[in-house]
Amino acid sequence: MLLQMRFKWWEDAINAMYNGTPPDHPVIQALGHVLKSRHLTRYRMRRIVTTRQKDALQLEAPADLASLEQYANGTAVQLLLLQLEANGVGNLETEKAAALVGHAVGMTNLLRGTIHHAQRGRVYLPRDLCDQHQVIHADILRGKDSEGVRRVAEAVSKAAEENIKKARELMPAIPLEARPLFLPAVGCALFLSALKARAYNVFDPMWTKSGVSPLWLQLNLKYHLVRGSF
Repeated sequence: MLLQMRFKWWEDAINAMYNGTPPDHPVIQALGHVLKSRHLTRYRMRRIVTTRQKDALQLEAPADLASLEQYANGTAVQLLLLQLEANGVGNLETEKAAALVGHAVGMTNLLRGTIHHAQRGRVYLPRDLCDQHQVIHADILRGKDSEGVRRVAEAVSKAAEENIKKARELMPAIPLEARPLFLPAVGCALFLSALKARAYNVFDPMWTKSGVSPLWLQLNLKYHLVRGSF
């Protein structure tokens, strides 16, 4: 009931913002300020809320990689598309690249949060891959590393990497001023590379705490920012 009330508040706050009466909340106030000069699709904001609500109430692990992408599509992808709208840039290829990067961000974040989610009784590793590699969800909840868990993590990681690769192939069609918004792809690629270096052990404490040196991450981000790439 408390969760339902929380999500209902966000739904009402978004509607009020578009009606010109945003509640006194810093996020809503900031978004309302952007709305005065830029078009932000209400559907995208509402979809983020409804996707998070559905996830909060659905305790089962996602059925497959497509389900992971569906979650990412309702969260990270919509957020990136809203950022493009707020900056007044974008075309069909840019939006396609945003979807690909958003999928990669969603998958990478869920991988990085495996221990955090397990401590709260949640598993985001796809059920079909777990069945294929004989992984028992109870072992994941206990934080037990195994060859099967590593193979599942590898499959998710490679799917995220493929999304980044496809997005980068679309880079020439993305306006230069929009490319900084795609920099999360750089962080994802670094974290996925670090996971591969640890043989896809999602329970490795060195990876779950940081995975990548903050300095190395910042240097990579600045390098791509200067080059106008991601």
